[in-house]
Amino acid sequence: MNSHHVKSADSMKKLEHFLSTAGMEFTPIRSEEAPNPDQVLGFFLAPQSGLDQVYDKLLHAYPDTSWWPLQTTGLRGELGRPWLEDELFEPTSEIGSAHEFFDQAIATYLNLDEDDETAQRLAELKFPPLTDALKQEFFTSLNDTVNTQVLLPEWALNDGHAVVVLPVARPADAPALLGWDGAANYDYSGAEISAVLRNWEDRFGALLAILNFDELTVVLPEHNFSTGKKHTIALEHYFFCPDNIEQSGADFPAYVAQVDDTVWSFWWD
Repeated sequence: MNSHHVKSADSMKKLEHFLSTAGMEFTPIRSEEAPNPDQVLGFFLAPQSGLDQVYDKLLHAYPDTSWWPLQTTGLRGELGRPWLEDELFEPTSEIGSAHEFFDQAIATYLNLDEDDETAQRLAELKFPPLTDALKQEFFTSLNDTVNTQVLLPEWALNDGHAVVVLPVARPADAPALLGWDGAANYDYSGAEISAVLRNWEDRFGALLAILNFDELTVVLPEHNFSTGKKHTIALEHYFFCPDNIEQSGADFPAYVAQVDDTVWSFWWD
């Protein structure tokens, strides 16, 4: 048993005690795909009296506890999915880099034939040609640190949302540690999703706030991005979650303006 697992198990017991003391009803989250299927990955709390106060306490105590609470509506209102329905895959703490993720995603894009349906759809959406210069600019920007402040999580629990809480060194790691498979239609693992979220957390101060069956939302501080920076970030959004643009109803230039939002949401159809 490695030291990471020992620390996580100890933190999980303390978290369980905190929830019990707070009078919460909760269910352990496990994955049949985990090396140890009995391992508790986190806890699921259905909507109940006092949950909003407990959520607020968890959110603000995170720097001291490492217990990060995620809001969730599951799958179209089925709150327990995927958390309690054996729909999680193998959890891992082995997380690669955003560079590796985007390198593979861009390679897939560049291999599209011009007659491919996706390629034709992107042309209609005014998606920019990925020239060598733009590609170099894209990967260089992944190293830029734009964030200069630490976001203090001041948001409240949304009505009708359940809560998933787990010990985690940083919020971005939650999809990997839970074995989340919401981007399976694109063959993106939870660890790959976490790799990108780590990068955005470091660069923009973006924090994972909501994690559903196949959707996630991050919240970030206000930024004053240049036009060029918004353009490359929009490209990141596309390669991270193609459906955000392909099924948004807006073309790429229109989507670029949305990068200024302090809430970024992603849905993998």
